[in-house]
Amino acid sequence: MLDSFFGLRSRGTTVRTEAIAGFTTFLTMAYIVVVNPIILGQAGMPVAAVAVATCLAAAFGSILMGLLSNYPLAMAPGMGLNAYFTYTVVKGMGLAWQTALGCVFISGIAFLLLTVAGVRQLIMSAVPRSLFAAVAGGVGLFIAFIGLSDAGIIVAQAEQNVRLNEPGLIQGYQHAQTVIVGHKCSGLLVVFELLEPHGQGFQGLRFFSKGKPVFCFLREALLELLVSGSRQSVLWGRQ
Repeated sequence: MLDSFFGLRSRGTTVRTEAIAGFTTFLTMAYIVVVNPIILGQAGMPVAAVAVATCLAAAFGSILMGLLSNYPLAMAPGMGLNAYFTYTVVKGMGLAWQTALGCVFISGIAFLLLTVAGVRQLIMSAVPRSLFAAVAGGVGLFIAFIGLSDAGIIVAQAEQNVRLNEPGLIQGYQHAQTVIVGHKCSGLLVVFELLEPHGQGFQGLRFFSKGKPVFCFLREALLELLVSGSRQSVLWGRQ
């Protein structure tokens, strides 16, 4: 049924391949469920409500994209726009988040009218492809920045905005920072190895030739649980 509805065979794919790709895409974008409410919560919005809205918007957007256009794209709130909303519009310009949210609604109506009139496509066609690549790279760096900050590798500093963190104590556990930074960096190395396009590298990792990102996500989740659990055990033992 899925094959006939989506035309999978004519597109050179299978249900299994699409299932793995869909699961991988979900793991890739699942961080938005946490990061988006955290960023918008700093603007004063209720975090729980934002989390629910983020899940619903991503779910309905992705479902409609597949059903109406038969195109393998997942839809979700943009990570760059939420930071602009919080730090530039609300905190920088001093607007209330309700007023800023109204501006977002008006801009959505404007983009809808531009799309119906065909003007949006003309604008998109006029944008150089290099600018599209730059936007994708910028969003990637922004997400990497969040990850480095969460791992404790970089910290905020008034004089330089951001700097490398110094070795020391994290929540009273002397070696926690070394362990956290070590497993984060090792995770990056595994990602680079598994995504190596020519199949070179560690022979033992070739078993994961399909669904490589899934293995990376599961590995990092397991290590994060082990590191967090050991750190909490030490902290509870000192109390």
